[in-house]
Amino acid sequence: MKAWAQTEYGGVEVLKVIELPKPVPQPRDLLVKVIAVATNPVDGKKRRNNFNAPALEAPMVVGWDAAGVVESVGSGVTLFKPGDEVWFAGVINRQGANAEYVCVDERVVGHKPKKLSFREAAAEPLTILTGWEAIVEEMHVPVPRDENDNPNKDKSILVIAGAGGAGSIGVQIAKRLLRFGTVVATASRPETIEYSKEMGADLVIDHNKDLLEQLQAHGIKGVHYVYNTVDVDTNFENVQKIVLPLGAIVNITTAGAPIDVAKLFARRIRFCWEMMFSRGLFDVEPEKQGQILNTFAGFYDNGILQHRALTVFEWSQLPQAQALQDSGKAHGKIVLEVKF
Repeated sequence: MKAWAQTEYGGVEVLKVIELPKPVPQPRDLLVKVIAVATNPVDGKKRRNNFNAPALEAPMVVGWDAAGVVESVGSGVTLFKPGDEVWFAGVINRQGANAEYVCVDERVVGHKPKKLSFREAAAEPLTILTGWEAIVEEMHVPVPRDENDNPNKDKSILVIAGAGGAGSIGVQIAKRLLRFGTVVATASRPETIEYSKEMGADLVIDHNKDLLEQLQAHGIKGVHYVYNTVDVDTNFENVQKIVLPLGAIVNITTAGAPIDVAKLFARRIRFCWEMMFSRGLFDVEPEKQGQILNTFAGFYDNGILQHRALTVFEWSQLPQAQALQDSGKAHGKIVLEVKF
């Protein structure tokens, strides 16, 4: 099969189209013919070796957000069959989906929403899983039991970078699924401000300015929760000031320097981490991710959630797509259709 791969770490220039053996599914694996794949910040981090991995001994394929069709299944597969349309993020210690085919553990895969195209579906899984795990599992935000239940009507949440891939689904989860009374997002450009509002933000403030001053200017003393989608060591001082007592902050990226969380002690603020790949990496209830994706497929098919803005590249333009992802200037998601 053909794949975009790299044999050394570095910038987008290390990406090359090469021939690789078609993968063979393990017992719990699906062999998926990839139809569309999305980019995420983790692609660049793996490509540059931000995780300090050993030198590459074999070509590495990145890309952990995809949609496609099951071509064959491993001997132990029970949840899918050949011909099923699926969406998934996969696991970071396995080959990614920037290829004609990829093998993925069936437990972290969901059935693709019927109302989304493959490229629309490819843009969603990684950020869906990140947002749900971060807000519901890590910060313990209660989920409404039914349409008449609203435990979060008097609660507020701030989503940092509300127009980004993680932020834009985070805003939708907060407003449309968890029914927060106040959803605040941050954005700094006219197009990203408008997009954050389209996703459901009640108020948009500038992450480049003092957050507390901006909230107070709108009569808001602080927020109960913060979904922080950017590097925490760049904004912790700004963020921690706005969290109300007994609130919580969740971060989806690691810190590059020590953080003084002692400042949170008196207010009993929880400081949490979300790593979407943890379940697959450590084999801790990975089936929950498949369940989440299947639940969200229903949300899209029922019109509760909307797919995000897409910047679409040709398959031959993967280096340009990853360069845009690295720049941090895209809003919504970046997607490529797999065509050779």
